[in-house]
Amino acid sequence: MKYFLLEIFLILFLFQYCKEVNEKEKFSNKRIITDSQNTDHTILKEFADLGIIEHHFAEMHDWGKFHYSKSNHGVYKVTTISEIQKVIKIANKLEIPVRIRGRGHSMNGSSLPREEELVLNTENLRFLKNSGSAMIEVGSGVAVFDLNYHLKKYGYSLPVYNDGDLGPSIGGFISASGLAIPAAQYGGFWENVEEITIVDGKGNVHKINKGQEDFRWFFGAMGQLGFIYSARLNIVPVSGSEQKPVQSINEIPEYWKEDPEHRSHRIKIYEDLRMYWYTVMAPKGSKSRLLSQLMQIRQKYKDALSWNSEYIWPIKFKNFNPPLLYRWQKDFVAIGIWGYNTPSASFDARKMLGIQRAVSELVKSNSEYASYLQAELAIEDVNWREVWGDEIFKEFKSLKSKYDPVGILNQGLVF
Repeated sequence: MKYFLLEIFLILFLFQYCKEVNEKEKFSNKRIITDSQNTDHTILKEFADLGIIEHHFAEMHDWGKFHYSKSNHGVYKVTTISEIQKVIKIANKLEIPVRIRGRGHSMNGSSLPREEELVLNTENLRFLKNSGSAMIEVGSGVAVFDLNYHLKKYGYSLPVYNDGDLGPSIGGFISASGLAIPAAQYGGFWENVEEITIVDGKGNVHKINKGQEDFRWFFGAMGQLGFIYSARLNIVPVSGSEQKPVQSINEIPEYWKEDPEHRSHRIKIYEDLRMYWYTVMAPKGSKSRLLSQLMQIRQKYKDALSWNSEYIWPIKFKNFNPPLLYRWQKDFVAIGIWGYNTPSASFDARKMLGIQRAVSELVKSNSEYASYLQAELAIEDVNWREVWGDEIFKEFKSLKSKYDPVGILNQGLVF
């Protein structure tokens, strides 16, 4: 009955029946589908009572607060893989665009819904299963920070992790490729994922492991190929700590909420600051030259942001580099400049566009350079064929047709 009602709701959602409701009765800036006490739309009232889908009329923003969503979209906070399958099958049948959203840590608008899209939110997928010695399976909605914090209770940690503190979810980190620290020893995050479980754009489940050719294409795919439900990850002992068996748990806590310092930090960076970073990857032998080139850009635009210290991440090549991130199969270095301003500070869009164009030109004019476009600020549209080259673009397009032939997943990014 629940999914029969869901299909009816999605049909109504697609044809915008909810617009027939009186404006005063329909809209809320905080949550909801409708005002369930005053509406005559019985089906919508049932959905409101069941809590299956929230019909939002408030904007979302991403990490940098440059991009904002359209204000009219549905949000489904999935809890099981069968829910994901059924919702995507309905959406595929009705050709309803689906936006997959984790924690919104990217700055290119990739996780933000367009008008009348259905958002599948991963925040309730925070389970952990012990998969044997030095390996776990986790839900895609758990924050990388929270997972690492949790593992340390048992004397373990992730081999590599993001440098965004309270930033991405596991699913989002994979979708952006998994550029990580400390990767000089263990390689990028992709080298430490054994298997992912995804639901494709037709609603079918696939378990894809690192021995399969398609595996590498999910890193940096920005949710174009499927909804990442879970990932099996390697973990490593923390030196000097006692190792205990990692216990399975249905929901990893959001530890940043429990720690006053991290809670305050989260509020500061997510609500009070606009933060931007620009990362360029290059062969490890080009480290000094790349650093000098990026520092020249920062100096030219010294008044655009309050700049922080640059970051330098050596990335060890072990088995593969994701073709959508850095197509050359060898060690490389990722160097970035980053900064912030407050919402009350003056925001010079021309200078921000100037930084983006300067970084883009730097990459174009240097062999074997690449930008981290899956996660970073994009003011202008990206020509992905130009970024990746014809061969990689064609292969990715072929995989898109394989996993999402109708093209309902995360429209408007590449396809």
